[in-house]
Amino acid sequence: MGQISSMVLNPVPNSTQNPLIELEVQQAERKEEKEKEDLDDKLNNIIESTKRVFKKAKKDIKYTRNRKTCSQIAILEKELVGSGEISKERMNQIAAETGLRKSQVYKWFWDNRRKGKGQ
Repeated sequence: MGQISSMVLNPVPNSTQNPLIELEVQQAERKEEKEKEDLDDKLNNIIESTKRVFKKAKKDIKYTRNRKTCSQIAILEKELVGSGEISKERMNQIAAETGLRKSQVYKWFWDNRRKGKGQ
């Protein structure tokens, strides 16, 4: 019975009763919060530097506009006058003949049909 009464009289202290434990908990929480803020700052710095690198790389890319030669235009116009509409296979053949990309051939036909040159 002596042990039971001593346990009742001297309960195990919890963090709200012991100011030292409470202080340690607060310090640990502050340290954890500071570490999270530091990580957030590092992450934001990485994101910003990555944005700057990509923005600079985008500025460094120079696009040159190549005009179509007379022979390329002649081939394209001949096909436009002949049929107006062309199939994908024929578009690929024209692209190979002229040395243009398929998208360039398509756009040229699109633009010229809109202008009414194929009629």
